[in-house]
Amino acid sequence: MVAGILVSKQNSITLTILGGGKEIGANSYLLDWKGTRIVLDCGLDITKGGFETLPNFDILGKLEVDAAIISHSHIDHVGSLPILIDTYLQRGHRVHVTVPSRRLIPLMLADSAKMQENVYLPAEDHYYEWCLDRESVASMFYRRNVFAAHNYGEKFRLSPDLYASFFPSGHILGAAGIVISDGKHTFIYTGDICKHDQTIHPGCMLPTVSDTDFLLIESTRGSVESDPNRDRPGQLRLLAAEITETLNRGGHALLPSFALGKTQELIITLANMKMDGFIPAGAPVLYHQGLTTAVNKVYNTFSEFLTGFDPAIFRTACRKVTAFTNGDEFRSAWELTDRPSIFVFTSGMASRGSPSARLAEELIQTENSGIFFTSYIAPEEFGYELATVETGDYVQPDLKSDRRVKVNCRHRRRFSLSSHSMRDDLLQIADHFNPKVSVWVHGEPSSTQWLSTGFSGHHPEAVSLQPVSGETIDLTDGGKTIGHPDK
Repeated sequence: MVAGILVSKQNSITLTILGGGKEIGANSYLLDWKGTRIVLDCGLDITKGGFETLPNFDILGKLEVDAAIISHSHIDHVGSLPILIDTYLQRGHRVHVTVPSRRLIPLMLADSAKMQENVYLPAEDHYYEWCLDRESVASMFYRRNVFAAHNYGEKFRLSPDLYASFFPSGHILGAAGIVISDGKHTFIYTGDICKHDQTIHPGCMLPTVSDTDFLLIESTRGSVESDPNRDRPGQLRLLAAEITETLNRGGHALLPSFALGKTQELIITLANMKMDGFIPAGAPVLYHQGLTTAVNKVYNTFSEFLTGFDPAIFRTACRKVTAFTNGDEFRSAWELTDRPSIFVFTSGMASRGSPSARLAEELIQTENSGIFFTSYIAPEEFGYELATVETGDYVQPDLKSDRRVKVNCRHRRRFSLSSHSMRDDLLQIADHFNPKVSVWVHGEPSSTQWLSTGFSGHHPEAVSLQPVSGETIDLTDGGKTIGHPDK
């Protein structure tokens, strides 16, 4: 390591945390395999601003990357991919993805670029202009053969003696864990992994690996204690009861939802609830036109990767609406529907300015509506404020304005319907692979700490680490730190 810039070690396997160390954000990891440099994921942290949204690419210096491998298509794992491709990926080298992700990633990046253009930022924060605007994203992915798409289990070559393959990680459509091996050492990256079956996304399918040397594993839910009283079927029953009570009061039910994965889950879940008599069969289910519409088409195309997903049922189970007018005004709920309805609107965290946040601003002023969160909410987001504020207090929908809105809506709840594994499941996944060195990332410090300590208790002979972003680890030297951002 020289002045914070990486130097390859030809006989070592090193891992540098470019982003995602003791944080949820811009997940990206540089694996240097005896001189072959591979970037695993390339995310963006939308809760931050300016260069802080990006992985720490400065660590790379003038190094060129030999390959990138993307675990799945969520923005916190792909959002900075255009920068990697434009600046660091060697010409003619590839970004390896699963077959569904090949269709999803350009959609997600184009939408992210559109959102970036709509956000007011000072000139010094326009770091993305040269490669994250919509025209550049479209040109990069449609005119350049940068993607190599692979089926699960298909081996692909990274260097003459180094191979990789994907296995289903169960998180969303196309999500994958990654196995990399040269016949002497084996490295596994879980990506975002879900051990349990969801409504349409089957749980992960872990490969049988005889000797795992190194495991890079997510920690998102590591701080959430497993509770048998919060099992998925029970949570779905409680959600159905809340929706039914809301509709019977004459109110609307808002379910903030991510466009990729969670929206499709919820729409089929609501259709099942209707068929089972848990919610009123005639209640309209509305989603917001835009990215969700494009993602739905990909889900219809790859329905064989899913369980319980029938494209014909999906089409009849919901209706798309457009709430924004040409003048960027936002239509009220009663302009969009003539009866109490269920709104599955993006974004899942009700980020300020999003359709779910704009609709929530209206609904929180009424006593008969309900807002129900089913996914993780970052503390910086408007959705977190909505979920935790006391009834009668005020919230600030727009940070550029001093306007406050009084919260009259008492029916605001969070439900545990995560597409991530709970912490006990994460330890079971780590136990399955039984690595010599485990590296816990993509989680708050309390999450990585609990999981690292828990794994050490199960495997005292193994090395269990929770590095920070910017740290470099020599995996072949027992996980020894050879570079640290504070040194």
